[in-house]
Amino acid sequence: MALVECRECGERVSDLAAACPHCGAPVAADGRAAGTALTTTQATSKQLKVHTLISVLAIIVGLVWFLVAINGEDATKTDGRSVVPAILLFFGLLGYVVTRVRVWWHHG
Repeated sequence: MALVECRECGERVSDLAAACPHCGAPVAADGRAAGTALTTTQATSKQLKVHTLISVLAIIVGLVWFLVAINGEDATKTDGRSVVPAILLFFGLLGYVVTRVRVWWHHG
């Protein structure tokens, strides 16, 4: 147990105390007086980063493939060349949204 200085009243407070007994100001959980700058690092797992990368690549490939297929199609002939890239684009977007929600959920 160590004593830290209360940021509000300047009295010495135990680093295990939730609040200063003199003035009631909160004390940070790591023993520093409240108001002291903290640095928070959010670590996203490699698995979620890989899922995000795959989703973005599916979006890019699907979009380019779709645009090429549409430009190459004749207006009178519909042979369905743009169906596969549209599906890839849709699932890429869906995968990206789901992965971003998972990242948010794990950091919440």
